[in-house]
Amino acid sequence: NSATSGVGKTSDGAILVSNAMSLILLSNCKASDLAGQTIIIGSTGKIDASGSGKNGAAEWNGSTYHFSSIGTDEYPFEGSLTVNGELFIDTALFGTVTSDAKIQLDKITWTGKTGGVMIAGHYELKDTESHTFSGVLSATSNEDKIQDDAVMGCLFGTIDGSAGTLNIAGTMAGYTSPSAKIESAGNVGFVCGTLGAGCTVMLDGYVPPLSGEVKSTDGGNAGGLVGELGAGAKLSVNLAKNSDGQNPVIDGMTVTSSGNDAVGEHTGNAGGLAGYAGDGAVIDITSDVDFTLSGSVVTGKRSAGGVAGAAYNVNLLRGGSAGKVIVSGGTMKATDANTGLVGGAFGEYILEGSENAEFPERLEFPERLEVAKSAEAKVTVIGCAAKGNPGQADGIGSADTDVQLGGLIGSLELDNSYLSISGKTVYVESGNGCERSYGGLVGHVVSSSLSNSLVIKDCSVTSAYAKFAYYHGGVVGEIGQTGDAAAAV
Repeated sequence: NSATSGVGKTSDGAILVSNAMSLILLSNCKASDLAGQTIIIGSTGKIDASGSGKNGAAEWNGSTYHFSSIGTDEYPFEGSLTVNGELFIDTALFGTVTSDAKIQLDKITWTGKTGGVMIAGHYELKDTESHTFSGVLSATSNEDKIQDDAVMGCLFGTIDGSAGTLNIAGTMAGYTSPSAKIESAGNVGFVCGTLGAGCTVMLDGYVPPLSGEVKSTDGGNAGGLVGELGAGAKLSVNLAKNSDGQNPVIDGMTVTSSGNDAVGEHTGNAGGLAGYAGDGAVIDITSDVDFTLSGSVVTGKRSAGGVAGAAYNVNLLRGGSAGKVIVSGGTMKATDANTGLVGGAFGEYILEGSENAEFPERLEFPERLEVAKSAEAKVTVIGCAAKGNPGQADGIGSADTDVQLGGLIGSLELDNSYLSISGKTVYVESGNGCERSYGGLVGHVVSSSLSNSLVIKDCSVTSAYAKFAYYHGGVVGEIGQTGDAAAAV
């Protein structure tokens, strides 16, 4: 009833939303009724549909309604939505939206107090084409006022579907709130929790938050940018300098994944950029702007790393630009006292070559990756939550566990592959000495054949350890397949 609800229609059938009440009521209609509609929100003013806004609730037929994200997995939004003027929200604009939808956003002002998903819980790519999501999203209103206590969250929950590309304009992630936070079960990250297999996300002019908290509470992976990249997924980041013209620095970010063995083996991984990166995934900085992760606290149940918790044949920082990823200090920790894998860069790094693989069998450790290059920026790697292991003296490592710690890599697995680590300066310390293997660069090299090679040259390692690892090496802690007497590499 447009006379009382404020929802109207144009002559060609488009739905007109003129105020907060009409938007709230419309968002609570059946997803099946809204899926293919053309919706026009606002004109040139502002609509505050956030729960904390003075018009954040709508009374209708004796019931109270609040804004509800548009679209569901069963009935995703595939129509047309235009936001004119400024829209205030504290709940994701979309539940599920597909690349068939036509979205035009003027200005979205986030007022949420606890982070969360801001744009869409689920974005589905319906084809292999390139699609663009643009507009302005920030915690600063058009009056240049930062919303009181606003805590920005992540852009998307899951991006998947066909092997297409989603281009996200940098203005869609203007992290202007003092902090950012995303906490959820499953995979979590500030760009998205899950980037599906074969899908590509390109961030154009991205400025990350200054600090933040990323936490997977149950059965997921946590990363500063992406929780989990599926096989062949690609994250391409065209970084921009921040508002004062400096290279972006995320200072003191906490990334945590509790994991859940019942969900699957690839959970419980945490990393500064990605929690888990699947077979052949790509992560690259495509600008000449350096990206620094300073003083991060990264905690995973299974693995933790300054860049990624677990990485499988990952193509990292191999584009033509000069932008670096710099891990400047921080603490990396695994909480599983039996299987924790921890490294300044990667908790677990698996390289598997074959004659037909696109991934190169001969690989240089990324030149554009710097980890703990000075004493002031040293990394601390911790193998389990408590000192010592069950049945062991305090601070004495055990050969009965698979806890592996390294200044760069906790556990390195080579299969028909060659890895060269050169020109790296690393300052690292072990936090408690409860591990099986600890190495200044690599904790444990796992290999089943002498055809595999690890070449280390021109590196400087300054290593300090708390007490005693069962196997301790200044460069590599242990070489050989766990449980086998022969060292094959």
